[in-house]
Amino acid sequence: MNRIAQRALSPEAAERLVQQHEQLTAVLRGAVPPSVLGMFARPVQVAPGQVQWLSHVAGVPQAYNDLATAQAEALLSRLQQRLNTVNQSIDQLESRQVITGAQAKSLRQMVAEIPQDALVSIDGEPFVLYGRSALNADQQVPLLPIVTAVAAATPAGVDDTAVNPPTSVGKRRCSLICLSWLLGLLLLLLITFALWWFFCPLSPRQAPSLAQDPSQQLTTEDLTINIPPPTVIDPIELWQPVRVPLAPPKTCPAVTACPEPDPPPPPPPPPPPEPAPKPPEAKKPPVKKPQITAQTAKDFCAGQRPPELAPEVVVVFDHSGSMRLNIATTPEQENQIMQAGSNNLLFQLLGSLPNSVLDLVDKEPRRITVAKKAVTDVVKRLPSDVNAGLVTLGNCPSALNRGFFGNNQRGALLGQIDRLEPERGTPLADALWRAGNMVDGVNRESMILVVTDGDESCDGDPCAVARELAAAKPLLTINVVDIGNSGAGKCLASAVRGKVFTARTAAELDAGVRRAVQDVLGPSNCKPN
Repeated sequence: MNRIAQRALSPEAAERLVQQHEQLTAVLRGAVPPSVLGMFARPVQVAPGQVQWLSHVAGVPQAYNDLATAQAEALLSRLQQRLNTVNQSIDQLESRQVITGAQAKSLRQMVAEIPQDALVSIDGEPFVLYGRSALNADQQVPLLPIVTAVAAATPAGVDDTAVNPPTSVGKRRCSLICLSWLLGLLLLLLITFALWWFFCPLSPRQAPSLAQDPSQQLTTEDLTINIPPPTVIDPIELWQPVRVPLAPPKTCPAVTACPEPDPPPPPPPPPPPEPAPKPPEAKKPPVKKPQITAQTAKDFCAGQRPPELAPEVVVVFDHSGSMRLNIATTPEQENQIMQAGSNNLLFQLLGSLPNSVLDLVDKEPRRITVAKKAVTDVVKRLPSDVNAGLVTLGNCPSALNRGFFGNNQRGALLGQIDRLEPERGTPLADALWRAGNMVDGVNRESMILVVTDGDESCDGDPCAVARELAAAKPLLTINVVDIGNSGAGKCLASAVRGKVFTARTAAELDAGVRRAVQDVLGPSNCKPN
């Protein structure tokens, strides 16, 4: 567990805080998603008056008062959403008469008013230490500016600016920005007018004035134009006909007759026809490069698509106790082995299981051996611009986030997978929640590959987590490889537009893993890494 805070409280307040946390988690467990229930850190009284808060989430905690403005607003927004979910669940439990009205009122008071120093951020996720109801009634503490079902309406006589100070600060900030813009515009107009007045030739300061130099004034003589008188034409001359001299008649000598005129020369031969011009070649339209989007990036090879649009994948690998069984174990044989394992002494005394069933335990090829080989082969074939993450689940109550691995870290990822061995529990819901927080799912295609042989065994609700991820991340896909046809994962794939691949043999498991990540591997014509 990760210790996220330690405070000194009075013994009464510390005891009241522990009781309230136990009451709140006991009522809400199973009614809200694990991500919402895990928001309330577990208090532990390590000494009289000394309380520590623990959480299963790893990371460096930051106090709300130490965050930047944008980070604090984002943290409050996420906290508000989860508090609304808690209040809705309390209302539903009260309407179904699971809890009484007094119990519902007490639960709402626990989450109604949260002090500013009781909110902690770990990687942008809110964690609540305590509510105001856990403190002494006369103790005054600054509260967070949140609105819950209890404090949704502002009481009469209370100044609204005191309830919602960020809105007033935003209005004053907007007024200052508008005033600064108006002052800047006025200064720009003054500068423009000064430049026109002193330097523009058309300004009154630069235009010439005739009154300043009388010698340059124009007189009437300067404006007078002399036009010569018109030439006098006799009107009779205009009516005289124009006489054109006639050509003398052509005569021939009397002695000889007029010769016959020479025949006209033959017309020149027509020029050879010019060849018909070749029609201009049709220009090929320019080939338009296809526009690559987040939805179509998986259809291109690495190097053809922007790196920020390349898909990403997180492998959720189950290494619980049942993964030590032989790959050919049927669900009926697995139930016999698990029932006998739960009563080990009786199993040794009676020896009721046949040898054919006992031989399936730790007999190769085991499920975990075949699964590690199939996942390793797929990781080696991933494109160079695809980042791969790993989440392992083997013990209750939580899974383990082993991080993201780039192209140059594939060896480290394969080493993590190779060192896995069967353990005990199957915290599938917590593993999905951790994998969902690792991927984007909004601005790029993201995939969660679940390789498991069983269902949740740590009191989680993986189906509820899948529905929550589907609502928040529209480009997320969950594909499940179901070893042994246990039926696990059907609701996961249906909630997040995914598929389930059943594997009863080593060949089916290898083919199922490869088909599950086909969209991440890219087109078949892409060059391997």
